Amino acid sequence: MKEILRRDFPGLHLLKDTEANRAKVADALRAAWERVPQDLIDRLIDSMPRRLQAVRKAKGWYTKY
Repeated sequence: MKEILRRDFPGLHLLKDTEANRAKVADALRAAWERVPQDLIDRLIDSMPRRLQAVRKAKGWYTKY
């Protein structure tokens, strides 16, 4: 999602904290979310058991994820 935001909305991080800019950020987030490919979402969902197991094994510390 960060990659999509950086690519498609390059100046977003430069906006001042105003109500209007918050709306722009919200719109950009919605648009970026819609651009995340479904196969990526599916792969991330499928990887959750492995990710959770890695967290358990690391006792909450760092994992490769």
